[in-house]
Amino acid sequence: MRDAFALFCDAPWDSLSLGMGGSIRTNINRVQLEASARLLAVNMTPAVFADIRELEMAAITYWSRKR
Repeated sequence: MRDAFALFCDAPWDSLSLGMGGSIRTNINRVQLEASARLLAVNMTPAVFADIRELEMAAITYWSRKR
C-alpha cells in the first residue's frame, strides 16, 4: 500500500470545468499515472493499481460530500 499511496499523492487528476462554479476532479489521469510510476520507481502491479483505484474512489466520494 505504501507504493500506491506515494503514487496516489503524486497522481495527476483530470477535472471538469463548471464555469463560474469552479471545477471538480473527476479521475486520475491513467496515462500520466504511468509516467509518475516510472519517475517514482514504483512497479505498477495489478495490486498497486487496485489500491490506487480504491484511494481514488475514496477521494472522489469525500470531495462529492463537501460540495
